[in-house]
Amino acid sequence: MAASAMETRFQSASIEKNTAIMHKDVEAYRRLRKDGVQPKSTKGAAELEKRAGSKWEIETGQNLGGNAKLGAKLDAVQSSIAKGETV
Repeated sequence: MAASAMETRFQSASIEKNTAIMHKDVEAYRRLRKDGVQPKSTKGAAELEKRAGSKWEIETGQNLGGNAKLGAKLDAVQSSIAKGETV
């Protein structure tokens, strides 16, 4: 009998699931970095890529609940600060 058939003795299903999630997160992280944004972590990057509507949401990891206007305003403020302008 294979160890993977005994879920209480061997956590192969859990390990395989976590590995698949990790691979999706790493690929999403790479796409986000290629787009010029810096997510806080690779963990959860796939979900963040799906739901984030602004650069600010990606870089802070905060969810604005789909509020595109607020996201655009926060992106503009972040851009101004990066340029050394006053807000």
